Amino acid sequence: MNTIHFDAHALCGERITVVDARPVYNYDSAGKMTNEVIGCKYAVVLPQYGYERIWVKVLGDSQIGVEQGHPVVVDFDDFTATAYVNRYNRGDLAFRASAIRVIGNT
Repeated sequence: MNTIHFDAHALCGERITVVDARPVYNYDSAGKMTNEVIGCKYAVVLPQYGYERIWVKVLGDSQIGVEQGHPVVVDFDDFTATAYVNRYNRGDLAFRASAIRVIGNT
């Protein structure tokens, strides 16, 4: 896999705005999802790309609360994109970060 490390602001703009959050669950050795939460994925809107959304996965304890209808401005540590082929046989990017911090509200 090809992982690219870059400044999240280069893709997301000056204000990185999170509008949704969902838990990330662990999977057992058979590939079945367990009840163990191992992180969170955050929906980030990209105003400069017609408000397209990307999901950024943050594993571990670095999590923030996001309430529906109350976007939060954040910053990410170690923001990366990894290229892969999705289930529709198309190229795609998976976004990850090692930590997330709230900067303010929108």
